Amino acid sequence: MNKKWLISLVLLIIMTGCGTKITLKPPVDDQTTATVEVNEGGMEVDYEDETEYLDFEGVLEETTEETADDTGKDEQPESTRPNQEVVESDIVGYHDLIVDLSDKSIDVDITDPRLSDLVKHLKTNPYNYTLKQIGKVTQPDHLFALVNKLNQLPESYIPNDLREPQVRFSFSGPDEKRNLRDVAASGLETMFEAADTASIQLFALSGYRSYNRQRDIYNNNVSTRGVEATDKVSARPGHSEHQSGLAMDITSASAGFDLIYAFGETEEGIWVQDHAHLYGFIVRYGKDKTPITGYDYEPWHLRYVGLDLASYIYEHQITLEELYINVEKAINLQ
Repeated sequence: MNKKWLISLVLLIIMTGCGTKITLKPPVDDQTTATVEVNEGGMEVDYEDETEYLDFEGVLEETTEETADDTGKDEQPESTRPNQEVVESDIVGYHDLIVDLSDKSIDVDITDPRLSDLVKHLKTNPYNYTLKQIGKVTQPDHLFALVNKLNQLPESYIPNDLREPQVRFSFSGPDEKRNLRDVAASGLETMFEAADTASIQLFALSGYRSYNRQRDIYNNNVSTRGVEATDKVSARPGHSEHQSGLAMDITSASAGFDLIYAFGETEEGIWVQDHAHLYGFIVRYGKDKTPITGYDYEPWHLRYVGLDLASYIYEHQITLEELYINVEKAINLQ
């Protein structure tokens, strides 16, 4: 099917106790079943009555049956697999988008030498923190690129230094998701070696994902969970850190080689939480940080940011969003 539908999405701004909750609510369609590819396009914004309208284009196309993960394991109940990659998708209706924004004000000392490179980066590359428009990541190759619900990588972006880290994986066979950018791959190798020394056995599960693969994963999640639940556990295409080549999902035998919340309570998950920063990684979506990141707790999702930022973030128990926003505020006050 090559029909094109123009989707007007309405942002309803609701003040909540934890901050501002913004819901993009589309009209109801005729319940046509199809795979819907949502591309953020030229946006028109109407600020009257605190209601903003953004135009998205949804292209309906035929589905293909394919799965991104085939590890030979028995199927697990969906409730235990919050971020499993499956790309068979039948979408009914249109997409919503829910983004939670909260007060991210914290004290940041930008004279800390660990922040010097970030300060230089943000002085020339400010990031978007509002829903007036979707921000574009202008330097996607930069180690500090902020990729989230409000900042989008180019659809065509593919890192040019991807390689497969020499670590254990939870699946066999070739796959693009084995790859990371070179600097992140080196950090992962060192971390896995340290874990082995501590008798902690980790497994890599999902690294780099192309824009198209993320689109298919997102659409499948929408078809099985609905949009609101999906937006808490799965990024929209272009908004996934996996496309940057700097993120790796990890697991363990004790977690059934799956991506489950309980991984954070295992011996392996606790070790990762306490040691990942020593190798340049952060647990990107921490506990009780959903109002800030927009995503549920993901103890398995590691993002490489380098030793300096990782140690600062771990020490202060903050998110990238909290750090970046407040560093920019401090820069503007200079």
